[in-house]
Amino acid sequence: MWILLSLTLHSLHTLHSLHPPSHVLRFEGGLLGVKATVGLHRRVSRAHIELKGLPIGGLLSGDATFDKHYNVKLDDTFSRALSRLKVEVLHVHPSDDWSLVFVTVKLPFLLGQHTIRLHRLTQT
Repeated sequence: MWILLSLTLHSLHTLHSLHPPSHVLRFEGGLLGVKATVGLHRRVSRAHIELKGLPIGGLLSGDATFDKHYNVKLDDTFSRALSRLKVEVLHVHPSDDWSLVFVTVKLPFLLGQHTIRLHRLTQT
């Protein structure tokens, strides 16, 4: 029994070291009836974005990459969806302590330019 337990623990440790847990920072915020949730993978400079709300027609999600200056490139499908909604992401930058991410967007019609504050969620 102890041998089996020891082998199981060793296997779990080996598997854990081969595939370390993801270090994803999660942020949430909203603007004008749209809730934004972002999973930010800093190690690989990638983000997964989910937008929910009536103004966008339900749920819209996609991925983006960013460089060291936080210039964002949305994946093609997500970019086209935002373009159809006449929404443009102008600028993204984190606070110094990564407790907030600020996303500046240009909205359609006369709604103009706004900065969305995404607050970091605590890890559970």
